[in-house]
Amino acid sequence: LPFGSDESVEFDDGAFRQGRLELRALAGTVAEKSKAAYHSMDFSGACDELMLLSSAANMLIDTEKPWTTVKDENQREMGFRTLITVLEAARIVATGLTPIVPGLSERISLALGFESGSQNGEQLDWDTQMAWGGLRAGHSFQKPKPLFPRLEHSSAAVSAKKSEKKAKQTKQKVSGKVR
Repeated sequence: LPFGSDESVEFDDGAFRQGRLELRALAGTVAEKSKAAYHSMDFSGACDELMLLSSAANMLIDTEKPWTTVKDENQREMGFRTLITVLEAARIVATGLTPIVPGLSERISLALGFESGSQNGEQLDWDTQMAWGGLRAGHSFQKPKPLFPRLEHSSAAVSAKKSEKKAKQTKQKVSGKVR
């Protein structure tokens, strides 16, 4: 990374900076609320809080469209700052979900370039690992790999769907002739 997640938020590029600052503030709130939910054994509430941050990061990326700004020489840095901010939010969400889906959290951590267990170890240091700023300047990532395997329809399932569709069409034809 050319700069860390703290620097990506602080850089002043007008309205775009505001969205990054709001996401950072929300991340702090979500970390506290999800921690409190876990302590009260409200796992669903903790997940809801974390998904709120995920949704906000998704909205930021949809609004700022970094896939277009990184192609423009004059806006490239702004696009990278948006991507870093969203990746930092993803890191926090993945870390926060460790008690619920440790395997997925580990895969996200590895995809973000952290060593196995460095973000999602057995003893989660919540306050440290959920704090904004985990992605630092100079951080590197692995080559991206899908986090979820593609679901392929089995040939039997496809055949069954085709048979159902054909039976429905035949039924419609028959019922049309009966009238």
